[in-house]
Amino acid sequence: MDGDMTTPGLIRNVALYIDTPNIQIRGDGELRRYLDHDQVDWAELVSLMVGSLDVERCTLVGGLYMFRNNTTLMRRHMHDIKIALGRYREAIDVVGTLKDVDSRIIIDMWGDVIGLLRRWNQEHPDVLCEVTVLLASGDHIYADAVRKMREALDGLVRIRLHTFAWEGKIAPGLDETSEEVTLLDDLSPFVRL
Repeated sequence: MDGDMTTPGLIRNVALYIDTPNIQIRGDGELRRYLDHDQVDWAELVSLMVGSLDVERCTLVGGLYMFRNNTTLMRRHMHDIKIALGRYREAIDVVGTLKDVDSRIIIDMWGDVIGLLRRWNQEHPDVLCEVTVLLASGDHIYADAVRKMREALDGLVRIRLHTFAWEGKIAPGLDETSEEVTLLDDLSPFVRL
């Protein structure tokens, strides 16, 4: 199980983020391959990530982030992904951004962790809040963001980081900041070839 809850029977707080541009690039050099949006079963990836927690109940927030253009095809594609998320559709947003995906994820991560903390403190004022961040990306910028959150919110919330990345694509620092790293290469059912 991914960590222990401080009090048995409590609902796990989970914040899930998928950096789609990072996940769509697999390998390096001559082995580098780009996966189209429809070659990735995003709902299966979400299910595998949430399933890694081995818990029955959780409060789930987060999003699947992609570069967006204003074409009808892209809007339809984002809508199709949202529908495909099935039971996670209400909790996970499909977010299109014209600019930097990483910055948008970090901004939302801060807001989501603070929102989960506020809700937790209303319902469980005497129990330290714990949030597990499930991150599908290998970018180093997330290590800095999580370290800053841990520092700023020390004593208020325990933030655990579980990173999902392609082998060889996890930046130094992110693996050290993560309590757990899962290689996407080992979770092949979410890739459609």
